[in-house]
Amino acid sequence: MTTKTKSNKTAPKHTATGKGVPSAAYWSLLEQFPLRPLTTTKDLDAAIAIIDELIDRPKLDVWEQAYLDVLGDLVVAAEEEQHPIEAASDGETFATLCEEKGVTQQQVAADSGIANSTISSVVHGKRRFTRDHLRRLSEYFGVPASLFSE
Repeated sequence: MTTKTKSNKTAPKHTATGKGVPSAAYWSLLEQFPLRPLTTTKDLDAAIAIIDELIDRPKLDVWEQAYLDVLGDLVVAAEEEQHPIEAASDGETFATLCEEKGVTQQQVAADSGIANSTISSVVHGKRRFTRDHLRRLSEYFGVPASLFSE
């Protein structure tokens, strides 16, 4: 079944449910850089430049802020896909936590009741922490156990 459509020679009115008419600044942003998946490094760099420009403005209208929020989400998604960050090993996480707290491996071993040899094996990638170790370290450092790779 075919449907006839009436020809409309005027531009459609841009409205949004419950939010009124988008601002001219919003439409200008869309013309400058349409919201779409960022599949290339060039797209990603251009999107980041626009984000920087918007952040530097003293005030954004609600539509510009919405554009900034969506573009930010697109940048995060593209960066995760194009430049994934490998998860830190338990040993790397442990070393970082020690450095941040200003404690030594030996001090953590003594305070947590985990054998220093066990911690050393994890730091050198020869073994992993057990659930009990993770619970103890979580309590010791005041971080969630999920911070470690488990």
